[in-house]
Amino acid sequence: MSLVGFIRDFFHVPGNQILVAFAHGLVFFLMGFAVLLQSRHRRHTSDVTLTRSLAWLGLFGIVQAFAVWGTTFVPIQQTYLPATVVQALYSVQTFLVATASALLLHFGSSLWADTVGHQAPLRRVATWLAPACFVLWTVFYAVYWVRVPEEPFRLIGAAEVLARYGMAIPGAAITCIALVLQAREFHLLRMDHLVANLKWLTFSFGLYGATSVILIPDTGFGFAAVINRDAFLRVTGLPVDVLSGTAGLLIAFFAVRILEVFDIELGRRLAAARRMKVLFDERDRIARELHDGVIQSLYAIGLSLEAVLFSLERGDGKAREIVRSVMERLDETIQDMRGYVMDLKGYADHADLGELLRGLVDQLSEEYGLEIQLDYRPLEAGHFTPESRNHILQIIREAVSNAARHGKADRVRISLTNHNGPRMEIVDNGTGFDVSKVWAAETAEDGQRVHHGLRNMRQRAELLGGYLDVKSERGKGTKVIVELPEEVRSHE
Repeated sequence: MSLVGFIRDFFHVPGNQILVAFAHGLVFFLMGFAVLLQSRHRRHTSDVTLTRSLAWLGLFGIVQAFAVWGTTFVPIQQTYLPATVVQALYSVQTFLVATASALLLHFGSSLWADTVGHQAPLRRVATWLAPACFVLWTVFYAVYWVRVPEEPFRLIGAAEVLARYGMAIPGAAITCIALVLQAREFHLLRMDHLVANLKWLTFSFGLYGATSVILIPDTGFGFAAVINRDAFLRVTGLPVDVLSGTAGLLIAFFAVRILEVFDIELGRRLAAARRMKVLFDERDRIARELHDGVIQSLYAIGLSLEAVLFSLERGDGKAREIVRSVMERLDETIQDMRGYVMDLKGYADHADLGELLRGLVDQLSEEYGLEIQLDYRPLEAGHFTPESRNHILQIIREAVSNAARHGKADRVRISLTNHNGPRMEIVDNGTGFDVSKVWAAETAEDGQRVHHGLRNMRQRAELLGGYLDVKSERGKGTKVIVELPEEVRSHE
């Protein structure tokens, strides 16, 4: 037995024919389902032109699947159902063939128009080409049905020929052209590794267009009388469904591979979002450091310059000493500025927090003329990381500055101990304030921040993994409480 004869006998078995038809339709159904599932919500956010037309490709795959299944499963019903019902089922199957062909044509024309340009005439042609062809096909079907009602199966065959020649084959050709044009955009978007998949997808649609010519039944119309599925089976012994199914399998595989563009774009957007977050975090960091460090230092320098003026007016001879101190503070502030901008500001990894606290207390006492009491118990409080020490010192600086500048306090008590976990308190005897009003005033009417001190302290506490609370009443001073987690400490 020849190979052609063996293949013919194998596919002549009804069970094998059903299996081929089922697999043929299944690959289109899976392709359509996958494309619709992936592109349903994500195509609107994609910059790739191809993604805007994917919904039509998905619909084509699903409708094509039911059309393919109909070619085998409808004839099975001839044994069980009346002729009129079978005729209606054939009409539905032909309608599905025409619908799938129109959807493929619309996918190709829309993609081509989006790829070539957005001129209004071109867009109108792309928008109405497939609907117009489908309407003409429907008119032909209706007119033929009215004029020759006694030949329903001849009408069904002619309608399928017209659908494939008029929509499916041109749709596959236009789709191939549009996909070829898409390669340039993929290169521009730096998705070169997907270009090979795009080329294979183009080949797959070309194969589908070629098999669409052969899929036509022998109806005696034009080329269909010579090139049709029956003639192909006689010559090769191979059902054309195998070729069409292979084309569908290739389309499904490479269409799904092309959907990787969504993952690529999502990854790029996440990377861009991370970069923006880093930029915003860095901006907030510099703003906090400038406000809590440099600006407070400049304010203290301004107070010292006022002292210089008073000294000159009194003639007590202290002006030179104060000016020298101001110059030293300006040098320190300049160094701080450089450190903040270059992210070099900080404290040595092995610096002792107690020494840093005592140095800060001495500095603030001198700058603001305050009596500051420090209660620091290192064995209870623990050893903090360099970053944590910086946040703690800046919170203290801001709280003391607020007490002196706004609360008019003359005494401040600072404590850092372990009370059910590390806890810091800054208490002053100033005038106090309405905490709720200050928090409400954090944002002005135009949306711009008008107060930064409390917000910065709270942000620093959150960066430490803790939280900050402010208690204050008019005439009763202010207490700033910072609860810190155990994890903030380094026990090395």
